[in-house]
Amino acid sequence: MGRQATDEEVEEVWKEFWLPIVAPNGALEIEQVKKELFDFHRVMGEVPKVYMHVSGNQFSKVTTMAEYVMTAADEHYRKLYEPDLEPADDDGELITNEWWEAQPDVELYWGRKVIVLPSESNLTFRDGWLSILHRSDEHELIQNPTRGQYRKLLDALDPAA
Repeated sequence: MGRQATDEEVEEVWKEFWLPIVAPNGALEIEQVKKELFDFHRVMGEVPKVYMHVSGNQFSKVTTMAEYVMTAADEHYRKLYEPDLEPADDDGELITNEWWEAQPDVELYWGRKVIVLPSESNLTFRDGWLSILHRSDEHELIQNPTRGQYRKLLDALDPAA
């Protein structure tokens, strides 16, 4: 996702960016080079983790152009926050904290009101957000879900229900 730099580009970056940092007095300062290489090493290890996280595991190379990562992140979060749940056959009533807590399957788990399904998915609801944590550690959020969407979700996650 990144092209090879030309010799001219490499030389320009050396003169305009690195030289003032590693040779501010005209002589190469090896301790400063070591510090810069240490920082670069850290970046090379940490940036792939962020790229994987925000892009939904699509990109990990630090040389991937930002526009690709951002586009993948937009798509990944759009899928998380706008799930494909049809409102057909829906009573249109929004789930409330009170309604959620009155459900018979809700149990208190680590201070949260949770429904644990046989499929090992966990559902939590708080302040307008239904959170679904799947066995695979995949996480989904639905903002302002209706009771009909909730029933369809239960059917999809736990057909025996």
